[in-house]
Amino acid sequence: MEPLQRLNHAVDGIQKATLESLDHAKDQVLRTSRETAQMVDHTAHKSPWVFVGVASALSGIVGYVLGRRFR
Repeated sequence: MEPLQRLNHAVDGIQKATLESLDHAKDQVLRTSRETAQMVDHTAHKSPWVFVGVASALSGIVGYVLGRRFR
């Protein structure tokens, strides 16, 4: 086997391993995202006023900071 063929074979192996690793990571991210979204949805339905309060507080803080910055 020529050196160039060995190099091409090694590059192909690395490329295949990288693509498999990326597919696995993508699957894990999707699974974790779905689980997190379901948990947040369940919690928001269980106690919606907590989420309303947090959203209001964050909006107030962001508004205050932006208001001070653009004076």
